Amino acid sequence: MSSTIINPKYSTDHFDLKDPPKDGISSLNFSSHNADLLLVTSWDNSVRVYNVTLNTIVSKYEHSKSVLSGCFSVNDQYCFSGDLDGKLMKYNLKTGDKSFVGQVSDFHKSAIKCISVVPNQPNWVITGSWDNTLKLWDISNNACLQTLDLEKKVYCMDITPDGTKLLVGTQDLLVFIVTLRQDPQRSPLKITTRQNTGLKHQTRCIKCFRDSNTFAIGSLEGRIAVKHIQQGDMQNNYAFKCHRTKTSQQVETLYPINTIAAHPKYEIFATGGCDGTIALWDRINKKKLNSTSPFETSIAAISFNCTGNYLAFAVSYTWEMGNQSHPADRICIKKLV
Repeated sequence: MSSTIINPKYSTDHFDLKDPPKDGISSLNFSSHNADLLLVTSWDNSVRVYNVTLNTIVSKYEHSKSVLSGCFSVNDQYCFSGDLDGKLMKYNLKTGDKSFVGQVSDFHKSAIKCISVVPNQPNWVITGSWDNTLKLWDISNNACLQTLDLEKKVYCMDITPDGTKLLVGTQDLLVFIVTLRQDPQRSPLKITTRQNTGLKHQTRCIKCFRDSNTFAIGSLEGRIAVKHIQQGDMQNNYAFKCHRTKTSQQVETLYPINTIAAHPKYEIFATGGCDGTIALWDRINKKKLNSTSPFETSIAAISFNCTGNYLAFAVSYTWEMGNQSHPADRICIKKLV
């Protein structure tokens, strides 16, 4: 793998999307095919789909409870969103029809924290929950194909771009590597590895890179670990400190890392933290490329669009300091040049 990369830089300005949520923003996800479509979920029970170039909301719907996660289907026909009640909703972007996926007996017993679609299986959706389980859903027949008990609360997850493995960050500083099998005679989800994150504090976010072998984990302590799935590459694992500040008296403050996004074309990734900044990193050469000045509150979520020329980010208080007054929630778009 070449160590020479293009170094994208932030433009000097950004713009706010109109009519943002009225409560905390829980997730941002661009479409994997349409560079303009951005899905936003919020604690105000809403799901919004924006056309970021036109700065308009093209679809909006609501749950009865706060929405913690969302994503587009593989073919952009649907949006999926998961709420505090453990229900997965499917929304048809063309017709506006919405329905819950599965039967009541199949629903999660606690909040759906994360959702992934499977690139080579357009009818499969995977949800991870605070009830310690993963569930695999088939939207073609509205059925739950499998429930996998991890015995640990799910905090974050991501699927490799080749669609063969799911990486799940859980409580007790664990990462589960789950293989997705296509054999109809066997359960599709199988735990192949359970490993420690190598970090000292709670996992907040995880992101797989383009090679489907490398991934990054962000923690509560202002530290990132870059790790590998293949056993033979684990000697290349490393970790580094980030999203920290130091006073003139050398007193250091460690901020949680809330979100990681991988660039779709280059070997770089972005991180956002409770220090209110976004940083770009070169994962091959192990160095920081550039960063923003602090925004007025936490960076709750970030996402690159499929062409890599836009970075969406949520400036949204994540309650790291408890219940207190805070700035209004914003969704911003920054162009990479």
